[in-house]
Amino acid sequence: MLKSQMCKQQDFDTPWFRQACERLKEPFRYHRKLWEFCYIYQALLERGILAPGKKGLGFGVGTEPLIPLFASHGCEIVATDLDYDSALTQGWVQTDQHFSSMEKINERGICDPVQFQNLVTFKTLNMNEIGPEYYNQYDFTWSSCSFEHVGSIELGKQFILNQMNCLKPGGVAVHTTEFNLSHYKVMFSPVFSLILCFLTLTS
Repeated sequence: MLKSQMCKQQDFDTPWFRQACERLKEPFRYHRKLWEFCYIYQALLERGILAPGKKGLGFGVGTEPLIPLFASHGCEIVATDLDYDSALTQGWVQTDQHFSSMEKINERGICDPVQFQNLVTFKTLNMNEIGPEYYNQYDFTWSSCSFEHVGSIELGKQFILNQMNCLKPGGVAVHTTEFNLSHYKVMFSPVFSLILCFLTLTS
């Protein structure tokens, strides 16, 4: 069973990775982002969370194919992302990484269109402002390369703690992020992004 880990080349050679690529309708390639999708899917799949009647909450979903994939298992999904104006300011709209329409999310036909429409809901949500209306509602939560963009290291840590409130007892959270192996300094991109390093995560 998968545990917390960094992306490893050997994962790309496993049956679970290849099977996840097929379900995502993604061509196989050695790419960190693809690994994140496959890792999140496999971690939830092997814990029996992806089943009819289960509820999932995604943060900063953008155009992720995980949304229709989870719905194809019969899960009820609430997909969230920043409001349009904030996403535009931060550059997510210009780079086509912001949620734009339900149709685009399922354009590969990963999930039956009727099932997708019945099971998937989109809501605007700032990851730094998770309200009590989300608490104790979900069997699983996830994010892929999102919480490093919330504004600071402390805000990223606080998000991980806050999103746990959204889970029902026994729920599962799977969150992936970028990781800096080159040295112990914290790397910042202009204004909005950071890359965590070993010292950050162990301090």
